[in-house]
Amino acid sequence: MNVTKFNKILFRCAYWFKAPWDVGGPQPVVKTLEQEGRIKGRVLDVGCGTGDTAIFLAQKGYTVMGIDYLPRAIGLALARAKRAGTQIPFLLFDAMKLDQLQERFDTIIDLGLFHNLSDKDRMRYKFSLESAMETGGIFHMLCFSDSQPGFIGPRRISREEIYQTFSRGWQVDSIRGSKYKVYYPIGGARSWIASIRKV
Repeated sequence: MNVTKFNKILFRCAYWFKAPWDVGGPQPVVKTLEQEGRIKGRVLDVGCGTGDTAIFLAQKGYTVMGIDYLPRAIGLALARAKRAGTQIPFLLFDAMKLDQLQERFDTIIDLGLFHNLSDKDRMRYKFSLESAMETGGIFHMLCFSDSQPGFIGPRRISREEIYQTFSRGWQVDSIRGSKYKVYYPIGGARSWIASIRKV
């Protein structure tokens, strides 16, 4: 995957310390989506990090798989799942090659991968998602909003960029303003939660 040089270094080091996005539980928006009944069937957590989202959903009764490309993150996710008494397949895997999973999901969740991708990789990512999603399945994506001030952290994403990326083969059900819970910036970051359906 092509991410900025700064973010590559950050990702490699983050899980050996305290990653700004490792907040000790799922993002609040995941709880909202679950309460609203917007998570269905088999779930894939793409860029699962330390596994908090997958663990939360497994405890709610969902069948969940998590993938990440960082070995340290997967190791921490497996340890947290064991402590939580859940059995979740956490795999070291490239999100650009989801076809190689040979699995299909009804819901795919991305809480911070898309906004780190280059323009070229956004399209590769979309095609990868298509290969792993059932027709009618839904993709929930949380990403930094272009209304978030400053420059530290991932790229800021506009609503128009989301619509443009998912203009073919997908239907954007909603893009709502949200908060990305992180330790920095203090108070969280302005974000979008987009719900996008494969048609």
